[in-house]
Amino acid sequence: IIDPLPEILVKDEISKDDLVKCKQLIFSLLQLESKHETLSLPNVGGGRGGKSGVRREEQYRLLWEELETFLRAHAGTSPMHAEVLNCLLEVRNKDDKDKVELDQALRELDG
Repeated sequence: IIDPLPEILVKDEISKDDLVKCKQLIFSLLQLESKHETLSLPNVGGGRGGKSGVRREEQYRLLWEELETFLRAHAGTSPMHAEVLNCLLEVRNKDDKDKVELDQALRELDG
């Protein structure tokens, strides 16, 4: 669900095209979350007894935390790596009423 972001971020240098791909991926994840889409994540929450799996909100919380941890680990590699992290932090730290309209943000990236 987050491909090709991991492959891009382990590179020493990120191209402008790769940066756009990473930002598009972040915005598409936000879009999935806003539509309340269930993530198909393997090995998340299985075997806890009771309900199988984890609630959708918990899946997204875990996904955002893991993604942020991964991006922070690579942010010092180059300014482009740091820009991917900053994109995530900007969109995640805003209140819903202050969030950038997803469609507008996606159009800007495509344009």
